[in-house]
Order: sequence, then C-alpha cells, then structure tokens
Amino acid sequence: MNGNLTIKRIKETKTVLEEANTNDEKYLTILLNSLLSLVILPTEELKRKPRQKVFGSNMSTFLKSTGVVPIKFDPIKDYKDKKVVHYNRTPQKFVEKLRNGIAHQCIKINEFEGKSYIVIYNVFDRNKYKAIDFETKLSVVELKKLALYIANCYLNIGR
Repeated sequence: MNGNLTIKRIKETKTVLEEANTNDEKYLTILLNSLLSLVILPTEELKRKPRQKVFGSNMSTFLKSTGVVPIKFDPIKDYKDKKVVHYNRTPQKFVEKLRNGIAHQCIKINEFEGKSYIVIYNVFDRNKYKAIDFETKLSVVELKKLALYIANCYLNIGR
C-alpha cells in the first residue's frame, strides 16, 4: 500500500480502538465509524493493486486469527445464463464482502441480554438476480478484534 495518509489514518484508528473503553456507551459508534478507516478506505486503495494479498490466502487461518464465524460466506462473482458463479473463499474476498456490507449500509444492530451484536451482510444484485452472499454476526469485542486484525494486516504491508 502506498499512501502515507492511508497508513496514518489506519494507525490513528487503531490507537483510538485500543484506547477507547469498550464499556463506554459510545464505543459501538466509535467502532462502527472506525470501520470506515480500516475497511472501506484501504480496500478502495488496494483495488488499484489487486495482486497484493493483505490477509493471506488461508481462510481457516484467517478465521482462527480473527475469531469470526460467518453465518454465510458464498461470495458471488457473477450471474450469467441463470447460473451463479462464485469466487473462491479467501480472506481478501471476506474483507471485500465485509466492506461492501458496510459501504452499502447493510448493518443491523441487535441487543440481546444487555449485549450489542452487529450483523453485517452483503447483497449481490446483478442481472435480475439478488442474493445474500455474505453475513456475519459479531459482538462488540469480536468486531474490535476483527478491526484490529485488519489494521495490523494493512500496516504490515505498508512497511
């Protein structure tokens, strides 16, 4: 990644997440806003460098490192001739689908037994075919862990 401004934003956002109190009633807002700096902006920059594997290529290692258990992860690439074409399930595709869900405001916040859970999903919508191809449900702590993991991956390639 080449962009001192992007690296600076990622470092600042990481610091904000690490220093903020997860018990603060505003923490969920801080976390959701931080996803803009950690997921949307760097992902857009990386689209210009598609060969760079930021998150590795092993999906099980990625899921183990982040603690994420997706509800659905069948990333759709295209729909042609009434057939769905899928991407391989890779960490990069996971983050791209997460990015799409955030960018298109496919976010639900649920409360259960005093805890907040964030559901982020992506809707593939092309050629008159519409389907959810990504969905994950995360607690605030799990989302923070994922956000910090993503930040660290970006910072490691920025060296």
